[in-house]
Parts: sequence; C-alpha cells; structure tokens
Amino acid sequence: MLHVDKVDSLLTEKLKITATGLVPFRCYKFYLKLHYHQGHFHSYCVIRSDEFGKIDLSKDKPIRGTYHDVDPMGLFISLQASQELRFGGSLRNDLAKPSLVSDSEKVLDEINLKKHWFHPLVTKIEVSQDGLYGTIFKPPGDGPFPCIIDIPGANGKISNGVAAVYSLEGFLVYTLAFFDYKDLPKRCRDADKHINFIQSLPYCSDKIGLYGMSLGGTIVNFLSTKHPELSAVCSMNGPESFYKPTALLKENGKLMECEYFDHKLSININGVIKQSPSFTAAFEKLKPETSIKWNQISENISFRIIVSFEGTATRQGNPRRSSGTATHQGKPRRTSELRNAPRETATHMSTLDDWILDGVVNGSNVRRQLINSGHHVEVSNCAPPNFISRAPLQIDYVPGGHLIYLPYYPHSSHTYNKFDRLSLGFGGECTLHGKSQETIWENNFKFFKKVLGTPPSLPDYERDTVVVVPDSELKRDSKL
Repeated sequence: MLHVDKVDSLLTEKLKITATGLVPFRCYKFYLKLHYHQGHFHSYCVIRSDEFGKIDLSKDKPIRGTYHDVDPMGLFISLQASQELRFGGSLRNDLAKPSLVSDSEKVLDEINLKKHWFHPLVTKIEVSQDGLYGTIFKPPGDGPFPCIIDIPGANGKISNGVAAVYSLEGFLVYTLAFFDYKDLPKRCRDADKHINFIQSLPYCSDKIGLYGMSLGGTIVNFLSTKHPELSAVCSMNGPESFYKPTALLKENGKLMECEYFDHKLSININGVIKQSPSFTAAFEKLKPETSIKWNQISENISFRIIVSFEGTATRQGNPRRSSGTATHQGKPRRTSELRNAPRETATHMSTLDDWILDGVVNGSNVRRQLINSGHHVEVSNCAPPNFISRAPLQIDYVPGGHLIYLPYYPHSSHTYNKFDRLSLGFGGECTLHGKSQETIWENNFKFFKKVLGTPPSLPDYERDTVVVVPDSELKRDSKL
C-alpha cells in the first residue's frame, strides 16, 4: 500500500513516496517520524486520493500538514522537534519511519527508511599530527581530487556533518578543529597550516575551495586575503568582519584590531537572544584597520551573494549601498571587463530572517566591499520585487534563518552557546528554511563543480531493501 522507491539512500537523494490501493476520493495522512535518542522529530501531510485510489507526494498537494505545496520531499523539509527534545536541542541521527494513516487515525502501513550522511565507499581518515586535528573524507581511487576544506564556526571543533555531505558528490573533503579542542587554544587561531597540509597530500589536486558558515564564513573570507592560490570560497552567513571579545584571530603574531560587540544591545525574547542589533551596531563602526582587507584578495576572485528572506524587503537610502561601478585601488573598472577577465570564484550567502545578523545589510556590505575592491560579483536573479539597488547586479534572496546546515536537516530555531552563555536565536520559519537548505545545497554542489571541476561519480553501494529500526530506538520512542 505504502511505497518508497529507496528505503536506503544518501542524505541528498530525493525519494518518491506513493500509496496505492486506497479508497478513491478519501483523505489519508502521511506521517514521518525521525528517530533521535534525545527525542524524535516529526512531520505530516493530509492528501486526498484520486479516482484510482492513489496518492503521489511528488504530484499531489496537501490539504493540510507541516508543508503546503506539492513537494516530493515535503515531509523531510518540514520536520519539527517533538516536545521530548530538550530546549535548543538539535539532530545528530539519520533514521526515519514514514506511516500511512486513514482519516480515522488507524495506521494502515509503515516503512522504515535510512539516510546516509556518509557514503559507505568513502574512506574516513583521522588527522592528529603537529598540532593539526581534522578528518579527511577521501573518495575511492588515487586521485588527484578537487578538494573542499570545511572551516568550523563558533565552537571551533571538528564537525563531520558538512564535510561528509560534500564528499557524497565525489570531492576530497577536509574538516578541522582550530581552537577549543584537545590541546588547542580556547579562542580562534589561524588555519593557514591546515591549508598547507591539505595541499601537500598526493591525492589533492590544485583546485581547492573553502566553505564556512557563520564565524567560519568570516574566516574563509579572511583566508582568501592570504591565499591567492585558492580556486573557490563559499561563505554562508559570515559576519563581515571579526569582533571582540569572542571572535579574534592573530595576524602576524598579534591579535587583530576589531570593533567591540556590545551584548547589551541584543534582545531577549522568551529566553532566546536576538543578536542582530549588536552586530549591526558593531559593524556600523568598522574602519579600514578593523575590517577584512578586501583589497588584498586577488582580483581574479569573484563572489556570488545569496541572501535569505522572510517576505519582501525594500531598502532605500542605505549610505553603505554599492554604486554601479567596481573599483580596485581607486581605479574604476567596467563590470564587463570584470566578467570577461579570467578569475577564481567565491560565493557569499546571507539570510534575511536571521536573528544573529541583519542578512540584507551584512550581505550588501560584503558585496559592496568586493565590488569596490575590483571583484566580479556573480548573483542569481531571485531578489524580492520591492528590493531597490543602484548596482548593476542584484542579490539572490532565499528564506531562512542563520543555521543553513544540511539538506533535510530539521530546522533549529535556537541553541545554547557556551562562549556567550546564553541561548542564541537563529530565526527562520521551519518549512521555508528547510526548502532553502535543499536549494542552497544543490547550488553549492553546482558552484564547486563549476569552479573546481566535476569529480568522478562515486559508485553505488549495496543498499538495504529492508531497514530495521534498532530496538533501543523503539524503546526510547515509547518512554512517554
């Protein structure tokens, strides 16, 4: 009755979910439950069967549910935490169970699913040498492979999730820890040694890209000022500069000069902190000596900006908005000249419904800095209709909060930050944010393949035809 085309699949693979043999023109509920040891996540939709007693989630629109448009992965993009999950908790698991329920709430059929964040044929190599800690995800074969380096965010520790998913497309991927891990310093430190290390590997090609989210996004922008040999930089929701007292790096052996981040300007909403006013105030005071040295980035590096939003936005009279020409070291350059010049490429993404940053202002300021320092800015044509810009290129807007993590990763509205000792709000509406994660990752893959080159496709692995949820997970589900 209930059918899923791949019960065992990679995280990024879309599934086809259908139900047949139903009573025609009757409403049925599809329920998805994602198992996690701290409490499950769930989503649902109610859809009416057709005249043949069939429902196809890729074609049929829900009458009601956690998502509202036709979407084959609607149940996955709209997963929400149950009340079992602790306040601010997030997912670290990949098992799911969809069920088919009649309008009388009787369970008619159910199937267990498994989604892999990590391809079974990719080799995972732990790195621990000379003060370097990290994880390499190496595709099968001798290479050399185009490489993506994943720079962690505010916790500084190794986070294998993003790196594992990038490796699903055949890239060599390296993720690392650069502070607050084992014997490393408690605060930010330079990551140059990691770039030199990955360049020395015999199976790494000369096409290397950086990816960073949040503070990691700021760090990859900074590293691009020091490493002109990089081919691509992807910055997701990275603040436009570092700030004190919590986000500092050393440059030439000294702590860099930064603007002060005033926590008192943040807003407390039901115990969750909205930090965007503090960031806006800090970055309004930026001076050349407290800013990233954008003019030190190779002119051959171009940037594409993606900004997420909730609804439309009208921005007028912004004194920091960019003009219609791009300059480098005071010399005006025509946009056509920049487009035709050979170049490396980078991408910067921001979110408008971001409780950490003001996504529009932050993204626009980064774009302005890049254009004024003579760099081409590649953008997608998805701006809100009321957005006004004098610049020749628009900014791409997609809905979401600060934590654009992985495709089909349940939305986290807030989490506890041990450095600030409070619960930080991320923002974003669950389903819109989930859809943006799917779309952004598809575009990230395309971007890195375009710039670094498309790596060989990974061979398929032996997939399970039946997935059994461990008894321990079932027992946890029945604890309430």
